[in-house]
Amino acid sequence: MYEIPSSVETLYPAFGWVLQYEPPCPTSGPEPLVQLIQSLLQFTIAAGLMLGALGFAVVGVMFIIGGLETRRRAKQYFKDIFIGTVILVAAPSIISFIISSMSGCGGSP
Repeated sequence: MYEIPSSVETLYPAFGWVLQYEPPCPTSGPEPLVQLIQSLLQFTIAAGLMLGALGFAVVGVMFIIGGLETRRRAKQYFKDIFIGTVILVAAPSIISFIISSMSGCGGSP
C-alpha cells in the first residue's frame, strides 16, 4: 500500500481511499509477449487492409471490363473481399477481448 502523508490525510480525510487504490491488474506478467502480439496484429491489419484495397481495385477493373460472367464474378469477389475486410477490422477488438480474458484483467490490455 502507499504511504499517505499525515497532512493529506488530515486535509482530505474523505479522499484517503483514493490514494490507497491499487489497480486490479498485476503489473508484472507476460508484457513482452503481449507487446509482440500487438505489434504483429498491427502489421497484419495494415497488410490486410492494403490487400483489401488492391482487391477492390481489381474488382473495379473486372466490373469495368464488362461481360456477364466477368461482372458476376466481380460481384462475388467484391462480397468476399468486403466480408474479409470487415472481419479484419473487427480483429483488434476480438484479440483484445481474448488477451484481457486470459490475463484476468477487465477492459483492454
